Order: sequence, then structure tokens, then C-alpha cells
Amino acid sequence: MALVRLLALAATAFLFPGCMESTPSWEQDAYVWSGSHLPDEATATLPLSRHRLLVLQWQVDAGSVPRSFDRRAWLDAQPETPIVAVVRLDGYRIDRDPGMVADALAGEIADWPRPPIAVEIDHDAATARVAEYAAWLSDFREDWKDRSPIWITALPDWQHSPQLRTLLRSVDAVTLQVHAVDRPDNGLLDPERALTAVGAFEQLAATTLFVALPTYQLRVGWDADGSVRFVEGEQPVAGSAAREQTLFVEPEALAALARTLQSSRPPHRRGIAWYRLPRQGDRQSLSMATFGALVRGEPLAQHLIIEARPGAEGLAHDLVLHNPGPLDGSLPAAIAWADGCMPGDAAFGYRLGTNRASLERESPGLLRAGETRTIGWLHCPTGQRPVPAFTSQIPY
Repeated sequence: MALVRLLALAATAFLFPGCMESTPSWEQDAYVWSGSHLPDEATATLPLSRHRLLVLQWQVDAGSVPRSFDRRAWLDAQPETPIVAVVRLDGYRIDRDPGMVADALAGEIADWPRPPIAVEIDHDAATARVAEYAAWLSDFREDWKDRSPIWITALPDWQHSPQLRTLLRSVDAVTLQVHAVDRPDNGLLDPERALTAVGAFEQLAATTLFVALPTYQLRVGWDADGSVRFVEGEQPVAGSAAREQTLFVEPEALAALARTLQSSRPPHRRGIAWYRLPRQGDRQSLSMATFGALVRGEPLAQHLIIEARPGAEGLAHDLVLHNPGPLDGSLPAAIAWADGCMPGDAAFGYRLGTNRASLERESPGLLRAGETRTIGWLHCPTGQRPVPAFTSQIPY
């Protein structure tokens, strides 16, 4: 299975480190997207190479004035961490003059206490428009001159464009986004497909490459006809849909993929860009404690507990899932119990199993450290108390 392969590759790199002696050090960055995000004490302890701060964002049909994000407080609070200034250009084609973008960015960072070590253009160009984007980047480089290196984000499907090599000649580094690049019903990220995309991209050019991996989850709602009604990310979406699903990658899978990306790598694969740095109150991303363990390569030990708590009359039992911490816990794939008890209902992302003797997870998710959730209830004969158990912790 995918996780087994990832772990095997990572173990090979550990046993035979000599194959990595000529490669540069492995680096890890984190994106900061929200304008209200300020660093805390935990941020300062993370072994990150850089912070990538969203500075300007041009939204589709929003005219020539971008949203700006004042990051001076961040730079003051993190004086030692190198910064990449990120410009987001929404849409699948660029209708912004490169000189205007360069001037706006220069003005935005003019009063920073220190300059960024690079600027990054984040744009999801359609594959058919890669040639246009290449010409735009060439003009932007001319306008930006030698203020700093120019980085970009890229999509795996761009490898099918004959103009990709031309585009890459205009930039100094590329961050390949391998998450949220497919239909929502195909999940947030598939590790095997991500590795394939990275390998294919690296065959085309020796440009410095980072791989963007997700720390967030998405709530997706579908209408009865199968069309996507909403996608909820960092900003809450009101309402519900006929069918909802959480798209998420468990921390253990992210850790295994990160180890594999680091092992047996070509010299120009430089590291990971995590999207995004967790912040206080963000329910759609990993907690800071879990993210810290992930970045440091520490064990992601889980200690989830499932128990049946009798109701007032002793016949109905609530199935309660608890995480004593200290890290986030991935929701168990399935929970079963002894014969004799009949399920009443399921909740919190679970459904009744086809044999009606278990609860099955509908989609991946997290239970935060210290949290408790009732995920269903059972009706048992008098005097019988069910003993629920995890039947499979995390399926891959």
C-alpha cells in the first residue's frame, strides 16, 4: 500500500545516507495567508527555513487595486527568519500588467525593516495558457530587475505544456503544488500521485524545486445532482448540502510523504513548503503542537480512547471518543462492539456499518487534544455493557 512504500523508501535513505552527501540541506518553509495571523511563542521555536507571507492579492474581476496585507508586525516579531513575499494572482489567466504588479509589490515592501530574500508569484495558470504566463514572467523579471530572486508556484499538469521549459528559464525556484489539484471527490492529496508528479516535473528542468504539502482540511458540500455546492477552507461557509465530506491528509501520511521526498532526491529538490502555518483558533488546520512534531520529524503518537457510557436508564450507551493528547488524533476508520447490542445512530462524521455491528468513518478528520466527541449510541440488553474497540486505526 502507499504508506508501506513511503515508509520503505524513507528507511532506505536512513540506512544508506551516503547517497545524499552531495545534496543541499533539506529545507522547510511555511505559508502565512491570513492577514490577521501574528506569530506567537510556538512559531519562534519551529525549525523553519523561511516564512512565506502573502503580501498582495489580485482577485478576479476586482479591478486594478489588490488586497494588501501589512506584514511589518510579523517581521518585527520574527527578526531572524528569512521572508518570501508572496503575490497571489487569482484566476486561470493574468490580466494584470507585469510592470504594475512589480511597482505595487515594490511599494508594499519599501518600508519593511529588511527586504525579502525572494518574491513568489502564486498563479494557477491553465495549462493552455502556460505560454502566456511565460511571457508575462519574462516581462515581470525585466520590470523587477535584480531586487531579489523570483519564485513561482506551479501545477503538475503544466508538464504537458511544451512551453514549460521556457517559463522555468524566467524564474529562480518553483514550488510544485500537489494538493487540491484534482476534483474534490478524488481527495485532497494522493501520496503516490504526488510522487509521480514531482518526478515528472523534475525530469523537465533542474530548477530549484520545493513541494507544497497541506496542513489544512476542506469541507466540501455536494448537491443531490452531484455538483459541488461549496468548498469551505480557512473561511467558514454557512449552510449545508445534501452530501458533505471532509478532505484531509492525516499527519502520519504527511510525515511519510515528507520523508520520502527527502530521501534519494536530486540536488535541485530543496524542501517542503507547508500550506499553511497553523494559527490560534483555526479549526481547519493541524494544531501548532502537531505541526511542530511534523516539522521536527518527531513521532506522531496518538492516544485516542473509545468507551461506552451508560445512559440514564442503563440500556442505551453513548459511544464516546476522547483524545487525552498532547497531539491531534486521526479519527479511527472503524469502531466495532460485541454481539448483542444494536446500534441506534451515528454522528460526528461516522455512519452505521453495513453489518450494523460497527461505525465507519465517512471521511478523514481530526480529534483535537483534550476533546471528546459522542459518535453514536447503542441499545444493549439489561446488564450487558458493550466494549467498543478500534478495528483499523488509519486505512491507506
